[in-house]
Amino acid sequence: MSQDQLRYALTVCAIYPEKVSVKTLLFCRFGGIHVIKHDRFGWACFIRIKGRRKFFNLKAWQVQSLINQYDYIDSYDGLEGARLDCVDGRHAVNALLTDVTFIDYLHAEELYQGYMISQDEECIEKLAAILYRNKKHIKKRLKLQLPEKLGTVLWFSWVKSEFSHYFPHFFKPISGEDLEEFDMREAINSQIRALSGGDVTKIDYVYHISCWRALTELDAKAREVEDFERKYGSK
Repeated sequence: MSQDQLRYALTVCAIYPEKVSVKTLLFCRFGGIHVIKHDRFGWACFIRIKGRRKFFNLKAWQVQSLINQYDYIDSYDGLEGARLDCVDGRHAVNALLTDVTFIDYLHAEELYQGYMISQDEECIEKLAAILYRNKKHIKKRLKLQLPEKLGTVLWFSWVKSEFSHYFPHFFKPISGEDLEEFDMREAINSQIRALSGGDVTKIDYVYHISCWRALTELDAKAREVEDFERKYGSK
């Protein structure tokens, strides 16, 4: 999917709650189909072939069959995180955050969780300021349009899904009861303590290493704990 197509897909997803409407709009837009009117035969349409219009009719059952190719919209999986290359004059960091520091990743995670709980769109704007930078890597509050807000949330959701595969020992599903008691700030502090070994002089260093390096180390530590508990049992 090109950037123009992705932006259009995000726009219609943000505007129309009905997935059938979204799929139909994508089908027409990506297929170059222009709808003239609806009549008793269905929809009178045309496409351009070598500059000339070719007219045809589409019936409801045909549309229903053809829009199935956009079923990925039901879960947004086909959007692969919906990463727009550029937002408000800023450029996106690497899709999997390989060029993001650990402290920025922690802030991004906290903002994402904050949005999921409160639905406060200010969290999305602050999250986007981490994911989109200028050439000097300066983070600045961005002015986001609807598709860019949705794209930011979907991109980070996709990153979280990918991280659960890359770091399976560290990222584990949280049950409903545990989720209610989950303290994001305490979880972040625990991660920092684990990487710094409790040495406050190393905290600044930990903050500024690559998030991938930090998560790789945390995943290894989590695996060591699993191996220990498997061997000796958990208390």
